[in-house]
Amino acid sequence: MSSCRTLGLAVALLALTVIVYWPVKQAGFIWDDDDHVTENPAMTSPAGLVKIWSSLSVSRYYPLTLTTFWVQRRLWGLNPLPYHAVNVVLHGLNAILIYLTLRRLQVRPAWVAAAIWAIHPVNVESVAWITELKNVQSGTFFFLALLTFLRYERTGSRGWYTGSIGCAVAAVLSKSSTVILPLALLLCAWWQRRRITRRDWLRIAPFFLIALPMALLTIAEQQGRVRSQPAWSLGLVDRFGIAGRSLWFYAGKLLWPPNLSFIYPRWNVPGKSSPSWLAWLGIAAVIALGWRYRQKIWAHAGLFGFAYFAAALLPVLGFFNIFFFRYSFVADHFQYLASIGIIALACAAVASAVPPPHLRLTIASVALVSLGFLSRQHLQIFADEETLWRDTVARNPRAVIAQNNLGLVLYGQLQYRNAIECFDRALQADPNSAEAHYNLGLVLTELGQYTNAATQMRSALQIEPHFARAENGLGFALLQLGQPREATAHLRHALDLDPECVDAHNNLGKILVSTGQSTEAEAHFRRAMQTHATDFAAHENLGVVLIQQHRLDDAVAEFREAARLKPDDPEPHKNLADVLEIQHKLTEAVQERALAVSSAGHLGETHYRIATALESDDDLDGAIKHFRKSITFRPSNADAYLALSKVLVKQNRFVEAVTALRQGVEAVPDDPRVRNELARLLATPPGTGVRNGP
Repeated sequence: MSSCRTLGLAVALLALTVIVYWPVKQAGFIWDDDDHVTENPAMTSPAGLVKIWSSLSVSRYYPLTLTTFWVQRRLWGLNPLPYHAVNVVLHGLNAILIYLTLRRLQVRPAWVAAAIWAIHPVNVESVAWITELKNVQSGTFFFLALLTFLRYERTGSRGWYTGSIGCAVAAVLSKSSTVILPLALLLCAWWQRRRITRRDWLRIAPFFLIALPMALLTIAEQQGRVRSQPAWSLGLVDRFGIAGRSLWFYAGKLLWPPNLSFIYPRWNVPGKSSPSWLAWLGIAAVIALGWRYRQKIWAHAGLFGFAYFAAALLPVLGFFNIFFFRYSFVADHFQYLASIGIIALACAAVASAVPPPHLRLTIASVALVSLGFLSRQHLQIFADEETLWRDTVARNPRAVIAQNNLGLVLYGQLQYRNAIECFDRALQADPNSAEAHYNLGLVLTELGQYTNAATQMRSALQIEPHFARAENGLGFALLQLGQPREATAHLRHALDLDPECVDAHNNLGKILVSTGQSTEAEAHFRRAMQTHATDFAAHENLGVVLIQQHRLDDAVAEFREAARLKPDDPEPHKNLADVLEIQHKLTEAVQERALAVSSAGHLGETHYRIATALESDDDLDGAIKHFRKSITFRPSNADAYLALSKVLVKQNRFVEAVTALRQGVEAVPDDPRVRNELARLLATPPGTGVRNGP
């Protein structure tokens, strides 16, 4: 085949990939992208690269992939579009490498198989999810290693062999699932020569030496993460049952890809169940049939395709502990490398069974159009977090992780009632979900229900005693309940469990400030800033400590940084104005005071609008929370007192409603509406039912 035609077909593959994945340009960051990119301290730390290559604490050990993220973060910050573009281009490049590899192996039709792989819906998850740069980047080096090794076999050039080894190293440093490369090379040798010779073993031995350390490191790292999880009490028989079902599950999704899900239901798989052993009976039948007729080209091809498929899935079939198994035993992104085995086999079978070229072209065209349509549909769920988790819970309502994450999205949108409903559903599906108890406690804390919040945090800790965030949450709730000694103990324990827990450093530091231990408090605030340089609270809190220590210039610097990080918050402007007045910088102090008043007014209005929206959605607890915040920032807003009392009356909290109106009378004595409403409530006989309006 001429080089021009090869180049044209390669460009066509890349163009097809870009066309199908074009809608991803509208997508943002989703689950785990915070862990890898947006909130990963190593991405912004001056010593980030050193930590990426030398530590297991930076989002697991994918140093080459994390280095790519580190570079991208410096090139385009947190704009998701370029990250998605890199994934799409690398995926298109992988399709080209697959085409060239299949052609080198004389697997027909190579281009059609590569094109179907490029746009198959099961690969959407790997391409549209920024975090899965792990898959597409490691895939690039994996397929390059295969191709260069095959080139070495043809030419005998040591340069190609060295290049293949280099690509193998880059592959495992991008993602450890590529440790199956030496098995793939052995299968390629068997495919080409129908046997594996001693010479093949010797040439492939270095690839085993590259794969083995990363495989052992990953097994140890995953074992540390999943320890004490119920999924890992499975015995060998159960694991074989999971593996058998998984193989057929993945093959089924390749042959019939509608109804894909981000989190599939997690099976109850007793090893002796009929589905488990029927799955292995089917696998045994396929292998026996292929081996019986292995001299036939169709059987030889079938064994090669199926063996590669199974080998590429080996790390995720259930024989080894994987943290993701706590959610599901299967996931679409697990078969990124493996899927070409079944796809190429299916394409070869159709090509053999359908001799007329025009009919083969028709079938290929229909398949590509259909798969492209399904992939575009599936791409839509990766638009944002809310879309992703709503689709997941619609398909799998008992997916605890999906209910939890959807609840957190709604919590971030201030939809407290809806968030609580999600966490309740998570707990109905799994009462032992420490994360759901913690998240529920988080919302209750935000609503000021500190006793209930503490109860939820304690429940989380009973289930997961080493849950640092729950220790911090419990400490904060106890502090609000006036129990500083108990709060301090839990916050210190949180830091023992996770020395980089920024919130625990801030919360403990504030307690230490209140007890006059400013030196230790300063150390905690500085540790929080060291962990998260842009943490607003740490700068604000440190400024307060520095005032106590009479280090006014340093305090001014911290308040200015806090104001820069969160310009709409009035507190740093107010504190800055106080310090500037002490320094007799009256003009600057007046300016900062004006900014504080302006920011407080804007925040008060914002909270008032939020509260009104929450009230209209019948989220009364959330409305009360934000009406009170509105009053804190803008105490002269009579409407806020009236609205707050109205919502409190709806909840039959008569005493609190009266208290709110009395505060309103003091704050806005010239507004007769507040005084009249207070008089009306006081004149209403108890137990007669208070009306909601005048």
